[in-house]
Amino acid sequence: MRLITTLFISLCISSSVYAKSWKISTNGKTMLKANIENEEKNQFSLKTTPLSKKGLNLCYTEGKDQKKGWERVIAVYDATDKELKEEKGTSLQISRDSLRSYLKNSPQVKIYTWALPTDPKLKALVRVRRIHLATISQ
Repeated sequence: MRLITTLFISLCISSSVYAKSWKISTNGKTMLKANIENEEKNQFSLKTTPLSKKGLNLCYTEGKDQKKGWERVIAVYDATDKELKEEKGTSLQISRDSLRSYLKNSPQVKIYTWALPTDPKLKALVRVRRIHLATISQ
């Protein structure tokens, strides 16, 4: 029994060390901070009127288990799953005007991320799954 308890505690500690996380902020205020994919919890509403011109900023922190030679992509989609914006890297900036137009044409926008290997041969073999980061509505 003691061995099982020790293994369970070790698993919990090691999974938190390797955890990835993301934070969405605007005007110096954090709108969402998460480390678990959950479409029901990772959503918020936002009025675009008080936003500064910089708009919305998303910062994604890789987990320590991230493989070398892989590149991160963060993308914004509308309610019909049409891609609105895509950026390579661990951060995404959406200007106030862009966010206004996205939310004017769609009741909500969703932000996803995924990682792909940079090697073209390996990229052809990998199956990609989008990870939901946030849903924004007005």
